[in-house]
Amino acid sequence: MDAPFPPQRAALGSLLAVALLRPLLSLLYARFAPAGMAGYYAACVLQEIALFALPAYLVLDVRHPHSRASVRRGPLRVREAVSFFLAAALAVLPLAGLTGLWLLLLQALGVPADSAVAATPANGAELAVALLAMAVVPALCEEWFFRGMLFAALEPRHGTRGALLLSALAFALMHGSLSSLPVHLLLGLLLGALLVGTRSIAAPALYHGAHNAVTLVAGFLLARAAPDEASMQAALAFAPALLTLLFAMLLLFALLLALPLRARERAGGPYAPYRLPALGLPMAPDERALLAACALALAWPYARSLLGGMLP
Repeated sequence: MDAPFPPQRAALGSLLAVALLRPLLSLLYARFAPAGMAGYYAACVLQEIALFALPAYLVLDVRHPHSRASVRRGPLRVREAVSFFLAAALAVLPLAGLTGLWLLLLQALGVPADSAVAATPANGAELAVALLAMAVVPALCEEWFFRGMLFAALEPRHGTRGALLLSALAFALMHGSLSSLPVHLLLGLLLGALLVGTRSIAAPALYHGAHNAVTLVAGFLLARAAPDEASMQAALAFAPALLTLLFAMLLLFALLLALPLRARERAGGPYAPYRLPALGLPMAPDERALLAACALALAWPYARSLLGGMLP
């Protein structure tokens, strides 16, 4: 009888395909970019479906339908959903600060960071379309791939902790952005922790979508406000108050995440969190080759950026 988990080689093969096809699709888009924001958002949606939703569907529903049950799909309570949404909104500002510090470090090291920025919606209608294309669709497609198929495939052999770490690393590297690498890594770890702590893939999907949505809305509002240099200088006068506010936001963020997860642990029952130990079984030669190929393909854009900055 087949194992209830998706085969690791199938998941790693899908991850390798994503790592190889994503840069190719970016080049094709740059070459044949459709005109207007509507084409841009349509291309984003098609890329998410083709790279993440389709491979996960083929593995979990077509080739190995028995493995679909291994994905954590328990219910998410309304109060948990509200708490996680608020936590995601509060975390946007601290994560932006972390990105700023990371960029300063890269600049000090002489490493050129990518400067690609998502297009900012010009009006309310474009913002609504952007929220669908850049927040809702990526949250559903990427979570079903990384915290669904990939996590379930890695967990039996590497344990829950190993699956969390490996899926978070793959999620961060897959974005291909050196400037946002620390933020994507932290997000990957947090999304995996939410999956395990709630036993529901709805939790990381909700948090992922909320994070993207709040980031989009904040960028939209800042673009409309267009603060000048004088306003920025005036804001620096309130730096101590801003730091105090930032600390308070981080504390509230931690409470909004920790309290629902702790309540789950205490309540027990059929939807209580569970964790699998690492079996420590050796990987087959083809699995080792796939894992090495995935690591090389995912890390290559970063290695190229680092070497480009370090070399004379």
